[in-house]
Amino acid sequence: MVYNMSDTSIWNNDNLKEKNNYRFFPSDMVLRSVFSDKYFNSKNIKNNGKVLDIGCLYANNLVPFYDRGWELFGTEVTEESVEIAKSCCKRDNLDSDIKLGFNTDIPFEDNFFDVILSISTLHYEESIESINKALKEFNRVLNINGSAIVQTVAPLHDIFKNSKHLGNHLYKLNLEEDLRHNQKFVFFQDSNDFVKLARQYFSSVEVARSTETYPNHCIDVWLFKLTK
Repeated sequence: MVYNMSDTSIWNNDNLKEKNNYRFFPSDMVLRSVFSDKYFNSKNIKNNGKVLDIGCLYANNLVPFYDRGWELFGTEVTEESVEIAKSCCKRDNLDSDIKLGFNTDIPFEDNFFDVILSISTLHYEESIESINKALKEFNRVLNINGSAIVQTVAPLHDIFKNSKHLGNHLYKLNLEEDLRHNQKFVFFQDSNDFVKLARQYFSSVEVARSTETYPNHCIDVWLFKLTK
């Protein structure tokens, strides 16, 4: 079966249950971005606060926040994936509030969060208009001086290299062994193109990049720290 980009049904128990038995570890990039003052100029390190992980699924990126006394919140894109996320939080004894939600439609009130995490989720939008809508939504739910940590695909990543450019940052994945085959993504060849968008909504936009090369795979990502 070929899924459309806007079809979230691929995030179901059949595709995810095998991985659900494993404990995933927090992203090093998230830890550096939020809890260390050595990597970015902006600082929002707190002993506690409210954090939202958009697309939290296995809850791995919420663990270090829980360890530091933060209040935990998350969203997932299907009812099945919400239940998987809740199950992972229960397994790891994480007191959390997980809801159905999206980059462009976050089910929480204005000025509510100190930190938002959007880790490998923003490129699932189908257009620059949707990216703008997501950034505006991030701004809405963040406290003053709050930060959004956005990780997204960079040019050397395998799924970027195996995608066809359709125009205006839109790409279509051509990788038959991947369950996302034929789906569309928004990718940024140049980080400055994303920075220009984000500066409409955030007072500070900082950029990092991480590239990991393996014999069979390359992971290349942009990391943006957006401060309200």
